[in-house]
Amino acid sequence: MNTNTLFITTCDRFSISHSIEADWQTCKLCLLHPKRWRLVFRRLFYYFGICSKYLIPHLWNISHKEIENAPLVICTEGVAGLANWSANSDFCRYIRRCFPKKRLIIWIWNIRMEADYMHYKNLGWEVWSFDKNECEKYGLNYNKTIMAASCVPSRRGVACNAPAFDVFFFGRDKDRKYKILKIKELLDKQNITNQIKIVDSEVTVAAYDEILHKTQQAKAILDVPLEGQEGITQREMEALFFGKKLLTTNSVVKIRDYYHPNNIFVIDFNENPEKITEFMQKPYVPVDKEIIDSYSIEAWVERFTNLPSFENLTDFRKFQRKSIFKAIKTAFKICHKSKIQKIKIPKKRIKTGRIAVYMVNTSNYDKVFDPLVISENCDYFLFTDNPNVDVKIWQVILIDKSVSSYYNTPLLCSRYYKMLPHRFLSEKYDYSIYLDAKNLIIGDIAQLINFLGNDKNMESLAVTFAVIRHNVRQNITEEKWRCIELGFIPADVAEKQIADELSQGFPDDFGLVDCRCLVRKHSDKHLQQAMETWFAEFEKYPYRDQLSVMFSLWKSGFRNFKIIEGNVYNNQFIKQARYN
Repeated sequence: MNTNTLFITTCDRFSISHSIEADWQTCKLCLLHPKRWRLVFRRLFYYFGICSKYLIPHLWNISHKEIENAPLVICTEGVAGLANWSANSDFCRYIRRCFPKKRLIIWIWNIRMEADYMHYKNLGWEVWSFDKNECEKYGLNYNKTIMAASCVPSRRGVACNAPAFDVFFFGRDKDRKYKILKIKELLDKQNITNQIKIVDSEVTVAAYDEILHKTQQAKAILDVPLEGQEGITQREMEALFFGKKLLTTNSVVKIRDYYHPNNIFVIDFNENPEKITEFMQKPYVPVDKEIIDSYSIEAWVERFTNLPSFENLTDFRKFQRKSIFKAIKTAFKICHKSKIQKIKIPKKRIKTGRIAVYMVNTSNYDKVFDPLVISENCDYFLFTDNPNVDVKIWQVILIDKSVSSYYNTPLLCSRYYKMLPHRFLSEKYDYSIYLDAKNLIIGDIAQLINFLGNDKNMESLAVTFAVIRHNVRQNITEEKWRCIELGFIPADVAEKQIADELSQGFPDDFGLVDCRCLVRKHSDKHLQQAMETWFAEFEKYPYRDQLSVMFSLWKSGFRNFKIIEGNVYNNQFIKQARYN
């Protein structure tokens, strides 16, 4: 990519603009910090529908030719406040009007409301996010967090002296003050020296150079991200590039490619406090240079410009155009929280004994919430490897050591319990409902069992497996492309898996379901065979179970299943918890 022709904008001097100015002297960078009188004029011009290329230089300090000559415009939202967010929105609106054919990208580096994503999509911009969970949920594009290599002391000609203290944190409250102070109290009790400063949201952020200087003096960095945030934070990047240890409350870091138990410690308030002291005494293990380079600015831009290498790129483009309307429509529905998308339950009720409702959570991957509504004939189980998980209604069952030793990764352990309930629930239960740990039960979940039993469309077969239809994509080919886009699975593995399934005669139009909710009569022998086939397929390709579930049903000859029409994210029974 020729950086001389790249035009990048940001509303924020604190983060990415600092990185670009330091790393790319040849890159054209425009900082949007217009004066208040210009803000008034911009609003007036927009109100009266006046939009002209001649007004842009005066209102935004941007040359029209600079935008016109740039093949790509990337606008970074960064960590800007609400005022800058508004300015960012006005800028995006004007640029799209003046350059209707230009490829425009906005990369969002914070968790935002669904309506914000919709807003930029409606303005005609490609919306990218640093958080895979947000991308999967709202149909966004994924590009991970970056860090300027020039910020590293060795690159800036600064000597890396011995640490002056143990732990450093500087940041705003953001409704996490209590948690931060609790961690500080924990560190003080263990005589772990620290400099932790929480600033008010109205106070101007200190110079980033000063923060980097303090970071250099510390042995470890404290990171307390917002609840529900799974994307890589700036503090994680600072720890990685500075070669510092990281204390964090985000358990998702355990699946990062740079994770090492000597370098990163996940704080659990129920854990033994002495473990932090032990962690601080362990030697730091250097991270592979290739992994660090993947978080550079150069790699960041390449991910915007380079699409995955598909066999048929034209088909991929068609998929993008076809799915964009569905993604926008889905996000629009989801963002209206008051309008729950009800699932129509069959009028005929079936009689069952006790029903097992269960979740699986390994390595504290998700925050588990107790159900808001309890069904009378249901028992609630949480299979986990954390004996100190904070729940009241879920009955905690520790993962069997024989399972964890045989399936030696948390992902395989969790899928074992997810896919094979007949191995550990059949003694007391014939029926079960599996839910991803991100789900919050808000209604009588037992009603979903009524999708099982005799069905008028199934002739003599009785339904023993029910699952909700995917509300965005329709087949495994579309799901494959989306998983590659989000980085959930390597492109070569995804291509091999789907080619393997299709070569056996599996029809691509067999359908696609969302595996966050599974309703089963798991005592059915035929269903047990299908679930065993599913788990065997996942062992071959241990990345995304949605790529193999329908193939496994087809391969095992299992047809007595029901696809439920509805929204798995937001219905009268379950909704995905936002955490915050």
